[in-house]
Amino acid sequence: MRKLILYFNSIKYLNIKRQIFGRVLFILKAQLVKFFIKKNYLQPNNKASFHKKDNYHFIKKKPLYKEFGKVNIINNEVDILNKNLFNTTSKNKLLNYHIHYFDYINYDDLIHNRELFTSLIESWIKKNKIAETTGWDSYPTSLRIVNWIKFIFQNKIENEIIFKSLAVQSRWLSKRIEFHLEGNHLISNAKALIFSGLFFSNQESFKWLEKGIALLSYEIRKQILDDGGHYERSPMYHAIVLEDLIDLIYLFELYKVKEKIRNINVKEMKEKILLMLTWLKNMTHPDGYYSFFNDTALYISPKFKDLNEYASRAIGVVVKKNNYKNVNMENSGFISMKNACFLLLADIGEITSRSQPGHSHAGTFSFELSINERRVFVNSGISTYENSLLRMFQRSTQAHNTLCLNNDNSSEIWHSFRMGNSAKVSKPEISYNKENIKVKCSHTGYQNKYGVIHTRTWNLYKNKLVINDETNQSEFNSVINLYIHPEIEIKNFIEDKVILLWDNKELAIMNFKYCKFEILDSFWYPSINKKIANKNFKIKPLNNKSEIIIDCND
Repeated sequence: MRKLILYFNSIKYLNIKRQIFGRVLFILKAQLVKFFIKKNYLQPNNKASFHKKDNYHFIKKKPLYKEFGKVNIINNEVDILNKNLFNTTSKNKLLNYHIHYFDYINYDDLIHNRELFTSLIESWIKKNKIAETTGWDSYPTSLRIVNWIKFIFQNKIENEIIFKSLAVQSRWLSKRIEFHLEGNHLISNAKALIFSGLFFSNQESFKWLEKGIALLSYEIRKQILDDGGHYERSPMYHAIVLEDLIDLIYLFELYKVKEKIRNINVKEMKEKILLMLTWLKNMTHPDGYYSFFNDTALYISPKFKDLNEYASRAIGVVVKKNNYKNVNMENSGFISMKNACFLLLADIGEITSRSQPGHSHAGTFSFELSINERRVFVNSGISTYENSLLRMFQRSTQAHNTLCLNNDNSSEIWHSFRMGNSAKVSKPEISYNKENIKVKCSHTGYQNKYGVIHTRTWNLYKNKLVINDETNQSEFNSVINLYIHPEIEIKNFIEDKVILLWDNKELAIMNFKYCKFEILDSFWYPSINKKIANKNFKIKPLNNKSEIIIDCND
């Protein structure tokens, strides 16, 4: 019965036409499309005009490898010279996907290995018959089309075998749009069709272009919120989508596409990109890496600094420096509070992509904190997408810096990418004065099951952060978890005080009121297939409230 309720609570948010009937149709059409797909050659369009001053046209991605041919792909050392590279028998679907993406042929230090990567592409073509491997799933197909075309541009490739395969993959993708999955996948699908539509030059490719532009136009309006945030509320996927949009504007300029083409207005897209860059800057720690809200991991998407440089160089859009600005990202549900000592990033919003919550976590009111430009409090992050106990933990309320009631989740996460009902959040009360910034809000994630409302208040002063948690009932077991970055050391001071150190230097003193706490061993999961030992403050509120005071040593 419990599982049936979860199914109902998940399905009720789906788009019946797109996601339910669309999924059935997507599965049924696969073999039909495979059987009827044309395999003829298309002539490329040679009208792209590149800037000769550019060493590399698109974003510069730094490789992660120890020696030539050995590439780090999501923390797995992969030998790209291995003749069995594309025999994807591994049970790790995410690793298989990344191998089929072909990102590694466009790494900054490897882009001029023309013969090696041409041979690698031809090897893929020989070993991956249509629809017979995971490489033909729509998402890896979308990324591969774009990566191959970028490689062709950079290395001035003239290869009919590759061109023919690109045409076949584009035909396949045009019939295999992932409407049932929605989210960032659809933007990737649209991007690939636009790349192919401009790369080739005939009536068929023009249809891909039109289809891609129509899809992109619709999805931008739906997925990019008014504050610039991507509606899946993940800094990592936000950065991926942002790179996609910058790539497309740059491609339009290379092919001298008009300012307005059907439903796309280039000027308006640039304004969206500026908003997205600003949002991403506000969600980035002083160390240059993103905050860990929802499905976010390091080394999957470009850093803000690299995206900002790329946007400035390629399309003339750049975010200027802005110190100590407090930002309420109302539409996406985050707040960034900053002064000379602290950067506080907090999740004070609801799930905005209710029809696609697969990358959402039960992390309502979780926060991350940097002190004196050192990352101190971190959410647990993610290291896997496999359907496992670890995946369930990483999406759970317990894995985040927030209050957890009865070891239960504030939103109904289940399976790898499923969510039922989610927490509703009251309108945040935000007040500013000369002395402090105060943010207070409540959520209903535990109301239906336990009748409990959780209220959290952050008070940020010049040298102090005060966090108050309160529930309207005390009969249930509530615990607050605060996870510490692995580089931070903890030194016991007295019973209710703790000193936080970085590199043997005092960063802050923590005081605990109206609660008891213990310090436990735990793990931080900063990237796929990686974990690092850290510490967790497990805090037990007394009489349904607690107060945590963090004094900065400036």
